[in-house]
Formats: sequence, structure tokens, C-alpha cells
Amino acid sequence: MSSPTADNPLATASIQLCQQEKPLQKFINGQPKTLGVTLIMLGLIQCGFGIPPRMANLSEVTSLGVPWWLAVLLIVSGALTVVCDRDPNKPRVTACLAMNIINAIATGIAIIIYSVDLSMWQHIYQRHDHPLLNYLRLTFGIKIVLFFYAASGMVINIVVSVFCCKGLRYCSPSTNMSVVVVHNPFSDDPTVVSS
Repeated sequence: MSSPTADNPLATASIQLCQQEKPLQKFINGQPKTLGVTLIMLGLIQCGFGIPPRMANLSEVTSLGVPWWLAVLLIVSGALTVVCDRDPNKPRVTACLAMNIINAIATGIAIIIYSVDLSMWQHIYQRHDHPLLNYLRLTFGIKIVLFFYAASGMVINIVVSVFCCKGLRYCSPSTNMSVVVVHNPFSDDPTVVSS
């Protein structure tokens, strides 16, 4: 059986392209659904664990609302990551990249606020004559947990951002090169054009 170009005299060229990896395959290989669900859970934990320090009302963390705005950002970022896993396309993955970068920066700010708050109240937690000593120690422990959850959320946001970036091919140079081979039916020597 002959090729279609041999049967059709008007077809003067055939193009052969190197097989390339699907554009967003690196993003899918990063398990974005798992990372997105983890971000959602970290957001819910931030929100839930932010309630006891709020009741004491002695903390800069709760007066600035850090557990709640951080929880909203983590939940939105996680939900967007899960949606991108279900149906990845370039605009969604770009939005996921932007949201995770914004969230990583906001989480870094939250970590700084947690650190400052923990260092400011350290002397009160060590006193033995404060009337709310047990409650203050409990909130101190909860703020340490919130600090570590924020740090793990920041790491996950950075990981998701890297996978988005690689999936969109912004971070890594393309190692694939397209090769176009044009066959001239009047000559035995094909001309190779690379891009």
C-alpha cells in the first residue's frame, strides 16, 4: 500500500514532528489533587485552632485575624489546585500558579507574625503568678501548632507552584526540539529544517 503523498501528485511535502510530552503532564505527575486536599485541610485546621487564642484576646495573631485570612487563602488555593487536577488547561494552571505564589507570600507574612507574637508573649507564659497562666500556656502551644501548620502550608504552596511552573514550562527550558522533515518528491534527498 502506498502512502497518501505518493498517490496525490498535489501533495509535495509531508511534515514529521518529534513526539512531544503532553503540555501539562508534569503538573499532573505532581499529584495536585493530593496537595490541594492537604491545603484545604490545613486551612480548616488554621480556622479551628484559631478559636482558643481568640477567646483570650491577648494576641496580635488573633487581633490581626491571621488564622482566618490564612485559612481562607489556603482553602481557596487548595480548591483551585483540586479543580486543576480534574481538568487541567493552561488558564486554570496559570491561575493556580498565581494563587499559590500569592498564598506562599501571605503564609510567609503569617509565619513572621506568628514568630513575633510567640517571642513577645514568651515572658508572660513563663510567669507563675498570672491568673490565666494555664490558659495562656494552652494558647501558646496552639500558636506553636498554628506556626508549624503555616510553615507546612508554605512548603506545599511552593511545591504546587513549582509543579504548575513546570507544567506550563515557565521554569524549565524546553529540551524537546521540533524537527520538520520536508520530502521533495522530485529529489531523493529530504531537506531537514529544525526549529
